[in-house]
Amino acid sequence: MIGFLKERKNKRSVNSFFATNERYQLLEILGEGSYGVAYLLADQHTNEQVVLKRLKGKHLHAKGLAKFEQEIHFLMQLQQLPVPRVLSEGIIEKTPYYVMSYANGY
Repeated sequence: MIGFLKERKNKRSVNSFFATNERYQLLEILGEGSYGVAYLLADQHTNEQVVLKRLKGKHLHAKGLAKFEQEIHFLMQLQQLPVPRVLSEGIIEKTPYYVMSYANGY
């Protein structure tokens, strides 16, 4: 139940972020896994599509945060391979996220 409430709060925070953020326009939710949610965005500065991935509320604890940070680190190390590039990372009201390049079909 606590995980459900945290996730509901995270969804509201992310929706507020998209409503007030001038750089990114939400196009659609790409998918949801056990650890995170991925959103397809239009980057208003570059006119490119990008993906924002955020951690789910039930994983906002030390172990979950560490795994999410590890995922970002691994993706950044693979920048030379044909995988999405990490463009930025940040926090939306205590929820970590990162923005990566989008390639249809990955």
